[in-house]
Amino acid sequence: GAISHLSLTEMVTIGVLTPGTLALCRNNAPLVETAFKLIRQNVPVMVRGRDIGQSLIALVEKLSNGDDSTLALVENAHVYRAAEIAKLEKRDASDTAIQSLGDKIDTLYALCDGVESVKEVINRAERLFSDKDGTGMVVLSSIHRAKGLEAETVVILQPWLLLKEKV
Repeated sequence: GAISHLSLTEMVTIGVLTPGTLALCRNNAPLVETAFKLIRQNVPVMVRGRDIGQSLIALVEKLSNGDDSTLALVENAHVYRAAEIAKLEKRDASDTAIQSLGDKIDTLYALCDGVESVKEVINRAERLFSDKDGTGMVVLSSIHRAKGLEAETVVILQPWLLLKEKV
């Protein structure tokens, strides 16, 4: 095997991220961002995690308040994030809980990128977050969702996220 340190652009350019590759990350938002970058470069991709998708869809539906505009959705997400962080801090929640909330909202922002309607955001989430086998695609997964998976090529996205901070 080989260990290389490459940017996402380099991985696509030299053909590291090809169908059959498994790309892992600790957080979900970088997976979605990577998925969209790959899609824009015509690389077939899927993100494992139906539960992630369903959770995001529920949040999108909650924050849209019946408005189909992604602009309103993003504005509501900003307000929601601030309010929820304040609640978490008041309860003296862990940094992990606060980071998890931030990751979820950042993922929602990534899903909103380049689309104008909430319906399109929901369709993106349904397409991207599935647990199908991913044959013929680059499979993006959180490390936790990848348990038991195998691939000839495995890529770690944003490896610094794996480092545990001392509290």
